[in-house]
Amino acid sequence: QFGRAGQRLPPGTGDPHIVTGWAAPESECTDSSIWTIGAESRIRFHLNQTRPLHLKLAVTPFEPALGGKPQTLTLQLNGRQIGTVVFSTIDNITRDIELPLDFQRNGMNELVLLHPWSARPGETSLKGDMRPLSAAFSRLGRANQQPSLHRRPLS
Repeated sequence: QFGRAGQRLPPGTGDPHIVTGWAAPESECTDSSIWTIGAESRIRFHLNQTRPLHLKLAVTPFEPALGGKPQTLTLQLNGRQIGTVVFSTIDNITRDIELPLDFQRNGMNELVLLHPWSARPGETSLKGDMRPLSAAFSRLGRANQQPSLHRRPLS
């Protein structure tokens, strides 16, 4: 299930944690990435008790969605903004993000990912696919709580 330390977000819409704004898995995709669709994607997860938590994400924006402007990814937890990542290139970005204790709830929590730019591959050189793609997530889950030299702030 989503939320175990070190686990990746499983591709597919059958995951009970994926609420809205996610594409079905790519049949030809071998890296287990899952695309966000449109301007907003949501995930819900349950906490028995609030505690120090870090979210680990690895994400690549859809290139045509950049449109000459930087793609951004804003994260909200339970309606409160955590911060924003700005993509200046189409390179994969990995972040370890603290989920503030005072933003968490005992019980159900909702993580919202806002990404204002999307593009339909069928309107570019990739014919046929008309989904409004924003970014591909190859990792989205709880980070291991070990210290990391690669830990960078969200914004």
